[in-house]
Amino acid sequence: TLMESSATLEWKYPMRPSTVRGTPAHLSANGNRDRFSYPSQQYAVLREVKNLRNGFLYFQGHSQTVTAVQCSPQGDRVLSADELGSVYVWHADHPTLMVSWEFQGSSGPIHDIAFNDEGDRAAFVGEAVGGKVGKAVNLNLKKVDNELTGHPSRAPALAFKANRPYKVYTCSEDNSMNVYAAPPQVTLLKSLKPHKGFVNCVRVSPDHKTLVSCSADKSVVIHSVDTDEVLKHIENAH
Repeated sequence: TLMESSATLEWKYPMRPSTVRGTPAHLSANGNRDRFSYPSQQYAVLREVKNLRNGFLYFQGHSQTVTAVQCSPQGDRVLSADELGSVYVWHADHPTLMVSWEFQGSSGPIHDIAFNDEGDRAAFVGEAVGGKVGKAVNLNLKKVDNELTGHPSRAPALAFKANRPYKVYTCSEDNSMNVYAAPPQVTLLKSLKPHKGFVNCVRVSPDHKTLVSCSADKSVVIHSVDTDEVLKHIENAH
């Protein structure tokens, strides 16, 4: 005879972030900082900060390893990209995680994604392919605004100065950071070299006043977003 079980499910464990040796793995958050996201194998994972045990969902539209996930500031729209450069725009608040746009963003892996403050434009970067490391896109019109050029090597991260006038900052393994006016026309304004090694990450502060960059040379540099000048240079920071 079959015995009835008294076991009950208390929680599920979400997948952990997947990493690749020598490649930064970025976690991202929405504007309210109540959800964060990351790639895990072929899934884009979205988790609730206040409910880590059970407050999570995952998008499984990718057929390849997911390499970047980013929430919009509003939290409803999510971009995820994979190692073959496929990009999906999907809706976290829809019961089926409905996809509103799927397109080929690059022929190589995409490493980072950023939104503007209105959540209607985004940019992403990755491997250097044919002199291009990324693109800026209009999500409402479902079109590419411009391609990001100016780095001969892989770009592991970017940041969006999300309020007007928009700027996009990229960093690269050519030891440089690029500053673009953006969008709809993405124009390279200047190239900066505040570090002596690979620049691994750039992020704009929530108040849009400062930019932080970090490097393989163990330094962290704080910049003014208005002038792009260095405000503080911290050696051996990590």
